[in-house]
Amino acid sequence: MEIKGRQTLSKLGVRMKKIDLVTKSGLGTIYKAPKIVIHLAGATDTSSSSYDCNDKGTKNLLRYLKTLGPRTHFIHISTTAIMSGRRDCRRPFDEKLTPNPTNGYSKTKLIAEEFVKKACKEKNFRLTVLRYPTVYGKNFRKNSFFDFIGKLIQKNSFVVRFNWPGLSSFVHVEDAARAIILASERPPKAGECEVYNVSTESLTLQKIAQMMYKRMGYRYHQIKLPLLFWKFAALFRPIIYKTEDYLPPSLYNLFWRASLLVDSVIYCDAFKMEKRFSKWKPNFLSDRLDDVLL
Repeated sequence: MEIKGRQTLSKLGVRMKKIDLVTKSGLGTIYKAPKIVIHLAGATDTSSSSYDCNDKGTKNLLRYLKTLGPRTHFIHISTTAIMSGRRDCRRPFDEKLTPNPTNGYSKTKLIAEEFVKKACKEKNFRLTVLRYPTVYGKNFRKNSFFDFIGKLIQKNSFVVRFNWPGLSSFVHVEDAARAIILASERPPKAGECEVYNVSTESLTLQKIAQMMYKRMGYRYHQIKLPLLFWKFAALFRPIIYKTEDYLPPSLYNLFWRASLLVDSVIYCDAFKMEKRFSKWKPNFLSDRLDDVLL
């Protein structure tokens, strides 16, 4: 996928330079005073053991770009996962909610976001932070949400047939890209930061599984657990988050993912996005379901 992406950029006439933000290799070859920076680099596999690209990489990039100022618009890609430890999940959260990260991924992404915001004030550049929930589309990464769910459906796993009650927010990859374009067209004032939740819709795993089962031609037989069970499971979320330092990353990631589905944890609104950008007309999973099928 990376090779194909580079080929596409090359055909469009986009020049590329190989940079390692963690080791700083190649940083000296980039332009120090760009008019726009779209910072997409990051470690997004939540089962990884290292997320240095998220925090250390971002810090290295900002420290190198010493001459940023009012003429530069910096677009930083963040994540709604920084809210994964919130306790009151009765309603969707907005951009004003205080972050509460619960794994290496969300913790390093929050560190990066806070560092960029601080640099924005110090260097007086324009900053837009786009927080994405689960991004889906064609050619999804191995072990990502829909890859994981699709494989469970093929095995007719009982896990995916539970009546998981938690709402999670999603955005199609085309809309994730479109949000960057829209943000680039309306930068904030110099020295100011604007934050947006880039979400299209919120669905339960139960609803997603039903849709995928039907499209894949399988019969869906729900396993209904009582509401009391799910309420009890939700109470254990804070305990699960304390085990991160004691469990292998891959095992902790399974518990972490499950914790986001027993309650409406990553359930956000995009009212600010919709109000700011009138051209925001996103896709819905029901219309792009074929993009996530194995």
